[in-house]
Amino acid sequence: MKKRILFFLCLFYLSVAVRAQPGFRSVYFEEYAAILLDVVVDSDSTFVLYGMSRDTFAGPQGIKFVRLDTFGNILSEKNYIDSSVILTTKLERQDLIQTQDGGFAMMGGTLTATPVPYLLKVHGDLSFDFIKKYPLYGVYASNSGLLELSTGGYMLVGEQTIGDNDDIFVIRTDAKGNQLWRKSYGGDDLQESVLGIRELNSNRFVLNGNHYHSSADVKSLLLEIDSLGNQLDEWESDKEYAIIFDYTILSDSSWICSSGTWEYNAQYGAYMSRPLVFRMDKHRNVMWTKKLGVLMKYRHFTNMLPTHDGNYLATGEFLVQGTIKAAHYKFKANGDSLWMRLDSAYVDNGGAYFPKTKVISSAMLPSGSVISVGYAERASPYGLMQVGFVMKISPDGCVDTLNCWPVANSQDIAQVKKVAVYPNPVGDYLTVNLPDYPHKAHIYFYDMTGRFLRKERVRHGANELGVNDFPKGMIFYEVRSQGRVLGRGKVVRD
Repeated sequence: MKKRILFFLCLFYLSVAVRAQPGFRSVYFEEYAAILLDVVVDSDSTFVLYGMSRDTFAGPQGIKFVRLDTFGNILSEKNYIDSSVILTTKLERQDLIQTQDGGFAMMGGTLTATPVPYLLKVHGDLSFDFIKKYPLYGVYASNSGLLELSTGGYMLVGEQTIGDNDDIFVIRTDAKGNQLWRKSYGGDDLQESVLGIRELNSNRFVLNGNHYHSSADVKSLLLEIDSLGNQLDEWESDKEYAIIFDYTILSDSSWICSSGTWEYNAQYGAYMSRPLVFRMDKHRNVMWTKKLGVLMKYRHFTNMLPTHDGNYLATGEFLVQGTIKAAHYKFKANGDSLWMRLDSAYVDNGGAYFPKTKVISSAMLPSGSVISVGYAERASPYGLMQVGFVMKISPDGCVDTLNCWPVANSQDIAQVKKVAVYPNPVGDYLTVNLPDYPHKAHIYFYDMTGRFLRKERVRHGANELGVNDFPKGMIFYEVRSQGRVLGRGKVVRD
């Protein structure tokens, strides 16, 4: 009987340990100025990502493929340099795909006077398979998305510029990347942009992007084609929705989309954007929208993931008091908010670092945790440097499983950054600055193990609190009022 109890206790603790596998937030390849662009989950224990990188900081730029385990350890990496051209790609949502033969493929563009799209494929062990380039003679072309077809071969999509006109192109290849046909779409005086392509069935494909009518009129665009490239349908939104970056189609054929708005900002006298998610029915009538944050140039949710618990996660970037942060926003199918977290890869240390961290792409692990990749900006002896980062976040929005509090709901999000807590590091006294707020508020302190330390009442203005009885090391805090979270963070106790 004792052996049986011990056996079940071991199973219990093992299951807890697996569920509690910690998240992480790590910067990679600082010495090479890498920008990480997309991630694919390969198994329950590893994932593969790619980005732009160099063998040395001043060396030629190429494409880096990396395999990591779910603790963030690098298992293998390969960097591909083309001796004839610089390999590059856009700093927007990308399509790294796992191919039917177990390898990986991505689309990019050459950094030349007349950029050329290319397809780069590697084997499952990240060793080189092939690279194919597709010159569009006399045309300035940029890459956007890649799809492997269920029937074999690939479709590559992007934009081409002839004179002042931007159109969308699609290139169809065989399994070895040899071009079978190329077609373009647009042909009018509008500027078309595309970000991706998806297969609805073996003879129907949808391209997502936008139409630029004017600075005051930018609309989301969906373009449907068949397997031969013939246009079947076209839809564009009201100008409130600037571009569809990503989407998921539900069982009732409705769409949930990650996007950005296009609104006039009177303060700056210009049209700007802010992150947006919205849902439309199968006829593409908008059912609800959720706008978040403040208007600023090019702020979007670039990814949309269905979560294991039946909800949805949008990721991208978010502007908070002049700092661009990596954003993760979880919500329900009816638009209700569940939580949001905003992260920086670097601490703003007296101007030493530039305050920008941006999620480019995200993927879901079998456990329900999310892997996000992107880049952060920091100062270097060579000037501004963009450096790749990877984050792993639990289904509840936590990175550190020992310090995961209830996270923000829809009411919290508007107020989550109203509180300033300083200095950091802190000695014997901590200042909590609460701007004009009419209700009672309290600050709660926890140590590194999640143990509750103390609760203090805080009022409007600067509140100086003695913390000399706190343990050395990381101290976590959360400011609450009337069931809302007004601010949360951490400081180091010297």
